[in-house]
Amino acid sequence: MPLPGEPVSHLISVYQMWPPVRPYESERNRLPTLDFAAWARGTAGVQVAALGAQNLLRMTPMVRGMHTTRSCAGQARCIEACDHLSEAIKMLSLFDVVGTPDCMQSALLAAGAKLRLRRESSSDGWLRMSSVAGRLRPRELIRESPRAVHPGQAVYEASRVRWEQLNASARDEVLNVVGRCDLALYRSALERAEQTLPGRRGQCNQTRTPVRSSLA
Repeated sequence: MPLPGEPVSHLISVYQMWPPVRPYESERNRLPTLDFAAWARGTAGVQVAALGAQNLLRMTPMVRGMHTTRSCAGQARCIEACDHLSEAIKMLSLFDVVGTPDCMQSALLAAGAKLRLRRESSSDGWLRMSSVAGRLRPRELIRESPRAVHPGQAVYEASRVRWEQLNASARDEVLNVVGRCDLALYRSALERAEQTLPGRRGQCNQTRTPVRSSLA
């Protein structure tokens, strides 16, 4: 079940979770190798690639963070992630349920209904989250899960990005990147969500943010 995110917010989230860093530097003291706008230049089509061209999506080297690449071998011209937009949109049509992070709960309920799963009660959810083989409570699960950055590391504070604090030039650059294809994929996901989540019209794009005002 795909949940494509609003593309600028998605990039901000990725940058904050996996900022580009030098892996050999101390985790406590290292800083991002690129600021957000500079890093974003290499991310055109990251969500398209996730659906339609996974061989063009990269997480290494760490100094670049998550980025897209090109395929040039045996080609008359190099193929980029955005060249797979139509393939990614077609992929969305193959799923019975499509949503976005804004309507994840509705999408999960719709997927459960498609699979005829019993709807989980609040007590069921607590029991499920309270143990792994009956041993770990939720707080322990969170503490033992791997996290790319966390408070206490210099990179954590340095990678916090707020859209409204970026200058006009940086905003335009990021909007140009997502406008190449990921924005079109997101809009297709919203259309598909309208078809696959009956009774939830408009819910998947209801949160108004400074980013969405820029994308309008």
